[in-house]
Amino acid sequence: MATAQFTFVDVRNAAVEILKAAATSAGNNVVSDDSLPVPTGSMPKLQVYTPREDSVAVSSAGTEPQLSTTLTLVVAGKVEGAVQATVEAQRDTLALACKQALLGGVAGQPLLSSFAEKFGRVAVEYRLEGVDAPGAAGKGGAAQFVGHFGLTIELIYSETFQPAIATDFGGMNVYVDAQQPADPSGTYTPPFGYTPTPAPRTIGPDGRVEIGATFDLPAP
Repeated sequence: MATAQFTFVDVRNAAVEILKAAATSAGNNVVSDDSLPVPTGSMPKLQVYTPREDSVAVSSAGTEPQLSTTLTLVVAGKVEGAVQATVEAQRDTLALACKQALLGGVAGQPLLSSFAEKFGRVAVEYRLEGVDAPGAAGKGGAAQFVGHFGLTIELIYSETFQPAIATDFGGMNVYVDAQQPADPSGTYTPPFGYTPTPAPRTIGPDGRVEIGATFDLPAP
């Protein structure tokens, strides 16, 4: 079991909620998916995904595996419009808003820093393409521009993998069957599977419990 109390899915979902709460130009059009196409008329849109997780062992041989893990979070944004300069400006504004929301936080929302011990590489890539809208370029439509950006954030955190325990340790019983005092002739059933000194005896254990205690542990 890893000591990190979250998974890459938790990080991705938290990023989606943070971006929605940030009230960017994409509004609630934020999804945790990078596989779906983004058709004309559905932008601005943000797609959040975690394509990579890299770990480096930091523990010594013979100890519990401890890893320094780097999780890559990507926010892919798209905007569209008929005027190139306007699309570029809207793309850049949206990219900066996403960066501020994820690194600086949004009031009332958990910060990504609550998952990471530190941030690694942070990068933004920008791209603009001209596309034909339905019915464009001689077909009765107008040319469109789509602005793309990809915001990449690396989150670094520690993981410790503990051995799996088949049965939970719920408590223990402690019994003391001392050598002295010992009953010279009595026969007793011991509290667990050991063999008392047979009678007649001058020394115990005789099968009696002189002192006993029970310790119950809370459930994990």
